[in-house]
Amino acid sequence: MSTSNQRICPEKPEAKSIFASRTFWGAVLAGVASLVPLAVKDIKAQKITVDDAGQY
Repeated sequence: MSTSNQRICPEKPEAKSIFASRTFWGAVLAGVASLVPLAVKDIKAQKITVDDAGQY
């Protein structure tokens, strides 16, 4: 058997933590950014205060 016919498999990369993932942090940032306009709208309508928002 020739060694040129053997299949070479690269080693699997180690799994990284979800917190080291740029995709995860991008999703978190997009989620937070989508909630900011709602909070600003409620603050302007005086439904909540900045102090109330800090307590939740």
